[in-house]
Amino acid sequence: MGGDQTFAMAEVMGFDQVSGMGGEHVADMMAAMSMENFHSMGGEHVADMAGAMSMDDFHSMGGDQTFAMIETIGLDTVLEMGADKMTDFAAGLDMASFQTMGADQTSMIIESVGMDALIDMGGDKVADVAAALDQEHLGSLGSDTVSNMVSAMSMENFQSMGGDQTVTMVETVGLDAVIDMGSDKVADVAGAMDKDNFQALGADQVMEMAVVMDGQNLSSLGDSAAAGIIETLTGDQLGTLESDQLAGLAGSLEPATAATLGADQIGSMVSNMEASAISNVDGAVMGGMMAALPTEHIEALGTEHQGAILETMGADLLESHGSGFDSVDAVATTFDQVTVDVATEDAQAQAGLDLFSGTDLFGGTTSTPSG
Repeated sequence: MGGDQTFAMAEVMGFDQVSGMGGEHVADMMAAMSMENFHSMGGEHVADMAGAMSMDDFHSMGGDQTFAMIETIGLDTVLEMGADKMTDFAAGLDMASFQTMGADQTSMIIESVGMDALIDMGGDKVADVAAALDQEHLGSLGSDTVSNMVSAMSMENFQSMGGDQTVTMVETVGLDAVIDMGSDKVADVAGAMDKDNFQALGADQVMEMAVVMDGQNLSSLGDSAAAGIIETLTGDQLGTLESDQLAGLAGSLEPATAATLGADQIGSMVSNMEASAISNVDGAVMGGMMAALPTEHIEALGTEHQGAILETMGADLLESHGSGFDSVDAVATTFDQVTVDVATEDAQAQAGLDLFSGTDLFGGTTSTPSG
């Protein structure tokens, strides 16, 4: 049954009788109606309907309809219904609704409901509210309140809100305060950011974040955040991270992204990883990293690293670990013979790494299989 038919039924029954049916039934009927139906009903009747509904009813009805009810009634009138009823409405509003209402009206809701009540609804609701606030309105809440908001949110919450707004929250509360919350929280925040966000913070602050996170944290960031960190930091800065941190950071990359990153940064990461840590990086990602390096960077790696790289990429067929390849007749050992899977946005594509044009990586001439 569509909105117009539902409205016609409610009109025949009498709006007063509908509001007396109980919140669950009211929510079901209101969920079917449009903003135009609400306006036809009139703000007073819609307010009566809202009065019959619980927090769960608003939540089940959803953000669009809750917002439409507020627009019909008027926020000032909803606020006059008391903090408890405003809390019910807030439970039903989603991020898009708060953003449409804007920072001023969202701040009015926060003032009525109290941030503690919103935090009690969970990180999703905190993100919904925070996404609508600019730096001025966040600042007016005070750093302690914003810290509590950050504490309540997960990486997924920050990601839903977006990198720009995440940076705004970090700048409001101060990076030191976020770091004091622990490495998991730093990762939650970092996972929402991209290159532009990290560069807005600056290399020094990004380095502070990277140092705090362990390998598991860094491996959870995702491609955009990991690439953003790598592109913001210098090779020297990356080289100060521990081996497991570098492997974790590499583990967040997609192969196609790894192939586009700077040679200084990638070279520093690979050379400062322990050979044993290289095996923890996906072979396709390592292939992409090798594609980002010029010949001289790869030749400068020790044989232990070279062997670990080839083994990780699936090229160390005879388990020679980088030694004695010049004497092996059964298989060519140059990186240009290695084919790796590079994940693209649409499909897996085969990409050959044509890095050496026939020069044997390990010091001899290339041996090719005899026919």
